[in-house]
Amino acid sequence: MIVITKIKIGDYEVPVPHGLSELLKDAWVLKDETKKNTSADDYTRKIEMRNGRLFTVLTKKGDERK
Repeated sequence: MIVITKIKIGDYEVPVPHGLSELLKDAWVLKDETKKNTSADDYTRKIEMRNGRLFTVLTKKGDERK
């Protein structure tokens, strides 16, 4: 049995939602190592705290806008 006791997003620790371990218990699947998620390679990810809330900022690589 897997029990989730801690979650971190970037450098920020967040509370574990009630029932998360039960939700995920059947979701763990062995993936084919030959497949690669190319979409994740197209973006940079940055976690920011704004007004006490966490946001994930995805920026497409090669995009000059900020």
